[in-house]
Amino acid sequence: MTRQLFDEVIGEVPAPAVDVDRIIRRERRGAAARRFGLASTGGLALLAVGALVLGQSLAGAPTPTTVPATSDATPAVPDGFRLVYATPEEAAQSARRISAELDRAVLAAAPDRQWLFFPSAPGDPQQPDGKPPVVRFVDKPVVNGEESQLFAGRSGIASGGRKGSLSLHIAPHAVGGPPVPVTTRRDESAPGGVYLSHTVSVVLADGRVLVVAVHNRSYTRKLAPAFQEETPLSVAQLQAIADAVAAKVLA
Repeated sequence: MTRQLFDEVIGEVPAPAVDVDRIIRRERRGAAARRFGLASTGGLALLAVGALVLGQSLAGAPTPTTVPATSDATPAVPDGFRLVYATPEEAAQSARRISAELDRAVLAAAPDRQWLFFPSAPGDPQQPDGKPPVVRFVDKPVVNGEESQLFAGRSGIASGGRKGSLSLHIAPHAVGGPPVPVTTRRDESAPGGVYLSHTVSVVLADGRVLVVAVHNRSYTRKLAPAFQEETPLSVAQLQAIADAVAAKVLA
């Protein structure tokens, strides 16, 4: 059948209701748009992930701190004290500090020490058992060539299985020249026994003289003296006590 006869039989073929060319062009544009959208979405996702990782890294990083510079030249605060006694309050404060330092020094040199009763001289406070020496301001003037005293205290003491007494005084200066560092006295004519004592003298930073002595004589409550063959503290212990107290006194 020829084209002419076909056309005559079925007539003119109507134009198709669907524009194929238009559909193809639209599909091509859509595919291109989708590819662009996917590429854009992927890029944004990568940017978001990168930003999140960066933010977490920055958040987790330690914040740098600035440490202030220190100077080794800062002077240390001294742990000592000055002997002052211009007023009764100052004198009492100095006496209490001497008492405390003496108690600490004795405990360090003789950890087994025990403070014992010691009879009071007229005007002195009573010294009960278990209490360290009560040092007080005396301001005793020079009498018969003996050295004067600014502070003084004493107490009974036991250590090493022996009993005796311990005394301390501070003089404004030594009489008759520099003090003898260590002296020992033995008196076999003492009533009731042989008296023995050791004395250590130390020049303080302020020029005054600290004198600490240990004696082999103790007293009962009835004031009867009792003598030991040796003093309750050795000369080495006495020296350590004097040095420890002297180290706390400032110029």
